[in-house]
Amino acid sequence: LALCGTQGGLALCGAQGGLALCGTRGGLTLCGTQGGLTLCGTQGGLALCGTQGGLALCGTQGGLALCGTQGGLALCGTQGCLALCGTQGGLALCGAQGGLTLCGTQGGLALCGAQGGLALCGAQG
Repeated sequence: LALCGTQGGLALCGAQGGLALCGTRGGLTLCGTQGGLTLCGTQGGLALCGTQGGLALCGTQGGLALCGTQGGLALCGTQGCLALCGTQGGLALCGAQGGLTLCGTQGGLALCGAQGGLALCGAQG
């Protein structure tokens, strides 16, 4: 049975015996199972929705949208072809895994291009 109602101010949506909780607590939306709640909200500007292998998962199984951090990078995209948007070494990273586009500054230069073959656009200093 699918259950939809409220308990302790939270909306309950899920299967009997393993209810998913959806509501707010401390500014965060809680979505998960009782006794091991998954947090869905924001922390440091990132959306937090469960963890799997250190990644935050948001979406449907088989085509999960990933939003969290791994190695200091913010990950947003689909499993198998992640779009990386965050910072590494002071650079902003935006692109697909294995072929990142770098947009930021390094040594006073603006960097725009592919990793390992950066195009430098800007004035030094």
